[in-house]
Amino acid sequence: MIDTLLEKNLLPDWLIRVGIRRLLARRIREETTRYDRAAYVADLKTRALAEQTAAANEQHYEVPTPFYQYCLGKRLKYSGCLYPAGNETLDQAEEHMLALYAERAQLADGQHILALGCGWAPSASTTPSASPTRRSPPSPIPARKRTTSTARPVNAA
Repeated sequence: MIDTLLEKNLLPDWLIRVGIRRLLARRIREETTRYDRAAYVADLKTRALAEQTAAANEQHYEVPTPFYQYCLGKRLKYSGCLYPAGNETLDQAEEHMLALYAERAQLADGQHILALGCGWAPSASTTPSASPTRRSPPSPIPARKRTTSTARPVNAA
């Protein structure tokens, strides 16, 4: 019955969250009896930092670009956003984070910058010194992409 209600989108989000929390709490209780933290940490120390990276990359690039265009802001930035006041829109948070990147990298207009393997390269079509007070023209930031599906949105910007 619950599956039918979920499939028909008849349950409010708050009730779904309560159900998810209860299921997670039950799962944690079940797993706690079998969990050996020391053994887990010891096992992690023997492993590579990232495993099966080729499979992860392949899966990542198989997701159609329109999915990301629907879920992300106008810059298609999926690695993180910055909400300094906490009430910014997604687009504003993307811009704040890109400005922070530019500040930390000490980028300036007029520089020649190349973005490699950069997803949809939200910075590839923006100026590194993006700010409301900028008066000089932006620096071009060409991007070199892994796939054509990620290159299309960047090259169109």
